[in-house]
Amino acid sequence: MGCRLGELYKENEVEERVLDFLRPPKKLEQLIIENYGGNLSSLKLRNCKNYKSLPSIGRFPLLKDLSIIGFDQVQKIGVELFRENQLNPFASLEILSFQSLPNWEEWDTCEGDEKVLKLPSLRELSIKTCPQLLGRLPTHLPSFLVVSISSFLLLCKFSIRGCAELVDDCSSTAKDLSSLQTMTMLRFGNSEHFEIDGWEELASLSRYGFSLVGYRFISVWRCPQLQYLEAEEAELQPDKISCVESLLIYDCERLNRLPQVLHELIFPTVMEIGNCRSLVSFAENNLPPNLKKLRMRNCENLEYLVDEKEDNICNQFQLLQITECSKLSCLFSNTKFPITLKHLIIRECPESGIKSLPRELDKLKQLQEIWLLSCSNLVSFEESGLLTTSFRDFVGAHCMGDISFPLEGFPANLASLAISNAPKIYRSLVEWGLNRLTSLQELIIRGVGCSNVVSFTEEGTGMMLPPSLTRIILLEFENLEYMSSKGFQDLASLKELDIGKCPKLTSLPEKDVLLSLGYLHIYRYLFLKEECSSDKGREWSKISHIPLVEIDGKIVIPRELD
Repeated sequence: MGCRLGELYKENEVEERVLDFLRPPKKLEQLIIENYGGNLSSLKLRNCKNYKSLPSIGRFPLLKDLSIIGFDQVQKIGVELFRENQLNPFASLEILSFQSLPNWEEWDTCEGDEKVLKLPSLRELSIKTCPQLLGRLPTHLPSFLVVSISSFLLLCKFSIRGCAELVDDCSSTAKDLSSLQTMTMLRFGNSEHFEIDGWEELASLSRYGFSLVGYRFISVWRCPQLQYLEAEEAELQPDKISCVESLLIYDCERLNRLPQVLHELIFPTVMEIGNCRSLVSFAENNLPPNLKKLRMRNCENLEYLVDEKEDNICNQFQLLQITECSKLSCLFSNTKFPITLKHLIIRECPESGIKSLPRELDKLKQLQEIWLLSCSNLVSFEESGLLTTSFRDFVGAHCMGDISFPLEGFPANLASLAISNAPKIYRSLVEWGLNRLTSLQELIIRGVGCSNVVSFTEEGTGMMLPPSLTRIILLEFENLEYMSSKGFQDLASLKELDIGKCPKLTSLPEKDVLLSLGYLHIYRYLFLKEECSSDKGREWSKISHIPLVEIDGKIVIPRELD
């Protein structure tokens, strides 16, 4: 069945009455309206359950308000909405609403074609109960005022990205978005993530109607003008944002403080702050009581983490990582470390004021590992109480300063020790005696800067290796010539030996001290390669019993069949 209205009615009043009285039958398959001369300003299409695509509506030049509701079969909205090559579609459209499109997946805004979908007058966009929509909104919205998006039942993450020119109506730099007044973001159904990325003019969240209320995971990235998260902290009560579990803030150069209420919340377990140069401290009072992980990176004016005026109540704190914070002079200025700390990592803080590890380490009964990387000013462990701690892993790298150790040294239950480009730490440990680490299982030493080391272990010091060792890695000892069999005595548990980039090494330990070895890896050697590669080599008898031997990437034992 078809219906065509042509040029029969020329007067606007008559034409409008015709549309008002249209009551198409249920079985209507096609309806075409041509040359309509009336002033149609509002159109609502509702409950067209079997319609698979939308009609061409963009041809109504005076249309201001368009609502599309209940199109169950529509999966994609694109050029059919305004017809191809239609000049200036929706020129007057101010309000656009989509509701109850359960299968709508994609909105093709045709932004590659400059002639279409400019939406020059759009002021309000509403999308409700469209759970499958995965596409993006139109980007060219010069008069855009309000966006309302709700009822996304399956939505789990919402992001605002790349709004470099988004400004308020008082800004003198406003260009295409000079009319912007508010942007309202609702909490959509099951949404748990709040993320803003690349909004260059954003000074505070509350100014644009954003709030931390109702979100578990909050991320703010690359907002260089952001000074604070909430302008009215007095109105921000702990019970309103109590569900926040994770807070990540990166590349916000002007951020100088965090909301005080964040440090009173029960649920935050992870916080990361990076590239926030104006931040002097993480908190003025306590850490959140259940905080587990705190990472601070490249906050160049950070002087301390917490300036506490009372005992720390944090009872879940496990990981503290400080990276590239050059002015950091202490970790906790007026109180002790949280006693639950398990992982302490300080990286790339060569100019920081941290010269010694805190003496409170002896109270950290759950401490498992300490990493010190590129900390040139660190010179003392003497008052740290290392011996009484229970940590099992120590990594020291690129620490070139004169580091002194307490007489009692490291705790006997240390299981892993890695030293890289830290000759003073290596020398201190050699003189103290590695054999005293009776639980040590893994020893990794990168000998850059240890130019005086000719033998390993060093005969002059009488150093012996602990019998508990299962793995040894030696790298980049430029003058190492031989490996002492004496130091390798009683290593009945040694399973793996890796030796690399020691160009002068010519001799391995004797066979009788390598009987337990299951894997030998040698690489970047000029002298040892030929001596270990065949049964005619001088070192072959020392390694022939080892089940797996690899030299410069080639498996020598077991031998490959010709």
